[in-house]
Amino acid sequence: MYHFECGDFAKTIAPTPVLNSPDFQKLFGGEDGVSLPLDDQGLFRPLETIFLPETKVKITGRSSRGIYSIVSSEYIAGKLFIDARFLENARDTTPERVVRTPKAEKLITRLETLLGLPYVWGGNYSKGIPEMLEFYPPTKPVDPHIETIWSMKGVDCSGLLYEITDGATPRNTSQLINYGLPVKIAGKDIISQLKPLDLIVWKGHTIIVLDSTLAIESRPGFGVVKTSLKERLDEVLQTKTPADSWDTPSDFVVRRWHPEMRSLW
Repeated sequence: MYHFECGDFAKTIAPTPVLNSPDFQKLFGGEDGVSLPLDDQGLFRPLETIFLPETKVKITGRSSRGIYSIVSSEYIAGKLFIDARFLENARDTTPERVVRTPKAEKLITRLETLLGLPYVWGGNYSKGIPEMLEFYPPTKPVDPHIETIWSMKGVDCSGLLYEITDGATPRNTSQLINYGLPVKIAGKDIISQLKPLDLIVWKGHTIIVLDSTLAIESRPGFGVVKTSLKERLDEVLQTKTPADSWDTPSDFVVRRWHPEMRSLW
């Protein structure tokens, strides 16, 4: 395991959990050795995201043995922490991770293959991080649901999009509400304005349009599911107002982000 000093640069050598707490040892296992601090929705909120391999980070401090605070251009948030076993040395001149947006057809195929995947808060790597069960082993066998969260084998709503695009899209809905081009939906028949891969999004959730009749998303309690676009949109309209640009928490917007779909405007 590498030792880092404040100001050093590093890069990830594998899919890497990024937490908002330095207390990895306490979070994974708790007092009984088999618990995770889940909230009232059953979500493991300390997980912020999963950095993909070759993600460049800057070390900002050491929190405990092997746990470092970091910053990265790939994820802008508060305090972020990484286990150094996922890192190797880099330089300030080390390039950022190469990002390429896959073709639209490939993305739609990928979405279909992820149906049924569990919802995991902060998850964006469907294969999960089995190293977490090795680095922070439970003291005895755990419930399969807890093991899924422990190994982060699932995706949240924006993590679903991030997964299929190989990390080419923003990681959180707070960025997705302004990503790509706005689709004008206020006062219009919304479905007729939509194209495949458009995002129905607000701060807190995003739904991906598959085609003129279907949508796909990752929802707490459901995981990755495919639904009727009309029915899902009707459900959203019960609590949200369609807007051409996001302004208030009661709004939702549609963003057209994929280059192939934008060329068909």
